[in-house]
Amino acid sequence: MNLICIRYRIIVIAAIFLIMFFMQLPLQASRERMGATVVVTMTDGRVVKGELLSVRDDALLLYIQSSDRGERLELMQVEKVKLLKKSKFLLGLGIGLLVGLALSEYSYGIAGNDEELSGLIYFVLPPQTGLLGGICGVLAGISRVVYLAGESTASMQKNLGWLKLHAREQDPNQPPWRIWQRFHLLWSPSRQNISTNNDFQGESGTFRFVDDAISTDTAIYPSQLNSYLHEHVRADRFRLEYELTPHFSPSLEFAASGKLNNYVYLDINYFSTDYGNRYQSYKSISFQYSYISLLLGLNWKPVSPSAAGKHLVELGIAAGPARVNLNSQSYLSSTPLSEFKKLTWSCNVHVAYDYSWTRNISLGAFIGYQYLRASFPGVTWFTERQEFGPEGQNNSSAIRFTRRTEFTVPGHRIQLDGKNFGFRVELRF
Repeated sequence: MNLICIRYRIIVIAAIFLIMFFMQLPLQASRERMGATVVVTMTDGRVVKGELLSVRDDALLLYIQSSDRGERLELMQVEKVKLLKKSKFLLGLGIGLLVGLALSEYSYGIAGNDEELSGLIYFVLPPQTGLLGGICGVLAGISRVVYLAGESTASMQKNLGWLKLHAREQDPNQPPWRIWQRFHLLWSPSRQNISTNNDFQGESGTFRFVDDAISTDTAIYPSQLNSYLHEHVRADRFRLEYELTPHFSPSLEFAASGKLNNYVYLDINYFSTDYGNRYQSYKSISFQYSYISLLLGLNWKPVSPSAAGKHLVELGIAAGPARVNLNSQSYLSSTPLSEFKKLTWSCNVHVAYDYSWTRNISLGAFIGYQYLRASFPGVTWFTERQEFGPEGQNNSSAIRFTRRTEFTVPGHRIQLDGKNFGFRVELRF
């Protein structure tokens, strides 16, 4: 069995699993915000379980679902409060699996042409990260106990402040989104699928002989260009975001890519007057592209963080200057250094899902599309010994020769358009 097929099967299975799982999640925006379920132990030994409605300066307000009534508990009579949490194993498993798939795509290509090793990346990594996510989900579901009786004033105020974050009623003097903080820092390692090759705009290359041999083959001959561009490139994105309103946040994003390999093959074929026959040869050029960009963006959350709870969806767009770098030995020998770096413009759109583990940390995934193009000039260089042989004849008795040859490749336009996807970690200050 070709193990590379495992990649696609795992992606399909994971996508179906995640869609079915998240379809079961309640839409937080469609119902009233619910307080956490708590178990309150009183100083007289009485135990009260219910939904935490509000935390006052002198009392806790609870809703007792079993009796359908509210109850006020004086803080002076409260010994401890236990916040009950549900296990998040399945949620952690789903997010871990999603992260594993993103990491697999991020690592894809390291194995080169080894298809079995490439397939094993998808076979081994997602289950490991899924299990790790499930364990984190279990740990996140561990109940927490805070003590009030016998605590110092500072400790008691700290515990009450933490309880307020889990009550249904929030501080009316503080906008809800301030709880989620206004400054966000995101790191988004990703992979990008390049959808196009470099474009020579229909022009062909040329070659001619420049050695001292006596020859009648002195014309400038055309050569066909065939380009092959690797499909994937690594890209790291760092974004500083300011939450202007509960729904909109401007951002400043820095993106830097890894090296994208590109190969251009010259098909050299001409009729030789010297030998009265058609001769051919091949020549390849290796290009490496990379880019950095600084983008200004605007991000929109359809549902405000305070209403969406721990599950957030974001749509964003960003645009700004970008610099595309070219590295090629052929260019290095004949082109000014300034021609290797082209300043251009880039823009991208994305949609993302984030799950907030705490008030300050969230983990999610995104998919987007990037538009980025740059033009580079043509290049001319020499090869000391280029071997030629009769067209279609590979036997040893055929006449073959080597010549010092000048090659010319026309200017081209690299198109770094394509979708990008990966996971992202967000910190809130």
